[in-house]
Amino acid sequence: MDKILADKYGIGFKQQMHKKADSLFLQNVIKNNLAVYYGDCDERPKLPSEKSRSSDYIPNVKVKNLDIKEDKSEYGGWPFFDIGFTVEKDSTINSFYINYFFEGLESNKKYKNELFELAKNHLEKNYPTWVPGIVNGTQVRTDNNVRIHLIKE
Repeated sequence: MDKILADKYGIGFKQQMHKKADSLFLQNVIKNNLAVYYGDCDERPKLPSEKSRSSDYIPNVKVKNLDIKEDKSEYGGWPFFDIGFTVEKDSTINSFYINYFFEGLESNKKYKNELFELAKNHLEKNYPTWVPGIVNGTQVRTDNNVRIHLIKE
């Protein structure tokens, strides 16, 4: 296929089309102030201390006032959230939401809202600044995701 395209349209045609598509995508994102999913960025958002971010994990949050329990079965564990949020071009974060909640044990389900607030507050307090994602060398608003495990203190 590459040879046929090169013969018909010249060498580098696919790369030129990819670059043009990225350019149009970026124009639309900027014009409409859209948040780009982190997986669609050339460079995903990262913490200022990181050279690059290669995982979704944030250190555990210790829970004091809720009676959560660890599921000690083979595929169990402590509750955790995949939390989505927006990284703005000014490096601030906002618009938190739950991408996924793993309660571990059924008895932990009743704490979902409180645990989400703890995890969200942990992010806001300890990780308030992020380097936004990059598309075609330009920082963009980014829809990011992190995983936070909650453990009993």
